[in-house]
Amino acid sequence: METARKALEREGRDEIPESIVWSEDTSAPPILAQGKKNIYDYTDDIPKHVQPFWHHEYYQQREYFRLSRERRPLAERIKMWVGLLFIGALIYFSVVVFRVWVEQPREIRGMREEILQHTYGKVLELAAGHGQNIGAYPFAVEEIVLSDSNPQQLQALQFRIPQVAYPKYTVKRVRSEQLDKVFEPGEFDCVVDMFGLCHLHDPVMALRQMQKIVKPNGLILLLEHGRSPYPVVNYFLDYFEKRHEINTHGCRWNGPIADYLKESRLEVKELRNKHYGTTYYVVAYPEVLDAYATRDNNNNNENKTNNEKKSGGWFGKKKKE
Repeated sequence: METARKALEREGRDEIPESIVWSEDTSAPPILAQGKKNIYDYTDDIPKHVQPFWHHEYYQQREYFRLSRERRPLAERIKMWVGLLFIGALIYFSVVVFRVWVEQPREIRGMREEILQHTYGKVLELAAGHGQNIGAYPFAVEEIVLSDSNPQQLQALQFRIPQVAYPKYTVKRVRSEQLDKVFEPGEFDCVVDMFGLCHLHDPVMALRQMQKIVKPNGLILLLEHGRSPYPVVNYFLDYFEKRHEINTHGCRWNGPIADYLKESRLEVKELRNKHYGTTYYVVAYPEVLDAYATRDNNNNNENKTNNEKKSGGWFGKKKKE
């Protein structure tokens, strides 16, 4: 009420009764309506920076005007919105991490079954572990050699293999970096490695060894976890690297899989990423070796011979009639 009196006195309307108590018989703009305790009921007395809620009750207008007068500085409002955005981003990130954590085992199992559909003939599975792929191979596979460098794993693996099963299963202990000392060159049609490169001291050497024992037209199938193309994900992988390595018996889950493929000179047919780039699905051929070069030269010679026959190159030029 005192503020209204001062406003009327400032404008020279403090002596006009109609300005203090509203009456239907006057056109003077009052500052205080009868029966209401709102000093900003009319536009003449509302500051220019305040926009009232015209369709609300007076007490709502009064609260709005009070908040407008007590408006926070710009810096504080910016801090408030930045804080709200940060909290929203944190909630979104927590939901995403929770979804990946819950859904990842099921999705990994689906990727295992999908990549095994490429296998055929005689297959070598490296880092077989507990034998999670037993029973998942297609009918085109005739024989499977399960290998691992851990004798305890292989001993437990023997009990998981069915006594009568197709395809035929064999268990051998071998390190992935020394495959050529146990197997013959070009012995296998396919080589499968699932989450085994992360435990090796020299993954590039292991990939080179795979190319030696697989046939020139064979397949190398990899399902690995490694570095992500997103720096934020790599930060967490690097931060928890030591803890994860201790808990998983030496697994390096932030290895540069793309660099391994490039250094080993694999002919990558298909490369996919999942789980924000940390899971690698790779279907590849061995490096183009002499066998491919000989085959290509033979094909070129045959094509050249056929072209010469068509043009009459062996019998000279055709006579003009």
